[in-house]
Amino acid sequence: MTEQISEIDRVTLRVREACHIFSLSRSELYRRIGSGDIEAIKIGRSTLIVKDSVLRWLSSLPRLKDKSL
Repeated sequence: MTEQISEIDRVTLRVREACHIFSLSRSELYRRIGSGDIEAIKIGRSTLIVKDSVLRWLSSLPRLKDKSL
């Protein structure tokens, strides 16, 4: 019996999935990869985003103080 890996359990995401899950544009994602903020790997022609690196980057962003925004 094969066990399916849920999206939450996966270590990497395809570019389209990462953009959708983290609400980032494709351009912004590639900009962050280029700056080293987000890690990506290539397997053949596929670019895979290391999910933990996106979570680390998001955690490092400043928090809004004003809750009315």
